[in-house]
Amino acid sequence: AILLIGLVSYVHATQIRFIDKGSIGHLDNILPPPPVEDSEEHRAELDCVLRAQESADLQTIKRVESEFSYSTIAFQSVLGANFSSSHYPLTFALINKAAKEANVFLNNQKRKFHRLRPAAVNPNIKALDIANFDQQSYPSGHSFRGELDGLILSRIFPDKHNAIFMRSQEIGWDRVIA
Repeated sequence: AILLIGLVSYVHATQIRFIDKGSIGHLDNILPPPPVEDSEEHRAELDCVLRAQESADLQTIKRVESEFSYSTIAFQSVLGANFSSSHYPLTFALINKAAKEANVFLNNQKRKFHRLRPAAVNPNIKALDIANFDQQSYPSGHSFRGELDGLILSRIFPDKHNAIFMRSQEIGWDRVIA
């Protein structure tokens, strides 16, 4: 734990980068494009969204709604109610620094693909997250952050690795419902 605190403090105090700015262009070619609009694969995705919304129970909908404005505290269900920036300031600083750098890649991809949200394409799909309705949907920022945060947190809390992984997957699936 002391080594981790020292490492986080060092990374926070220095200009160490998680993603080299020069590699951003190369990363832009890693993510495959989404299915072509109105293709069979795209229609199957939209059907999947409809089924996910129809099968979501009240507890799931409440969880989805609580994640509209994503925060790393979404992992409190795994790490406990004390998991917050006030109790883990260095952990949150590390995650925020990594997220800030990763968002450059994410935003480049969103601009590249400019994919509309499912509810904008299919009127049968309910847009639960109205605040983010007009933003591009691919790649999903919430899913991306859930995975990024999960990767970092699973290294910090290795005894909770499986539960953290499951929670990061749940965050991604919740965006399908939203």
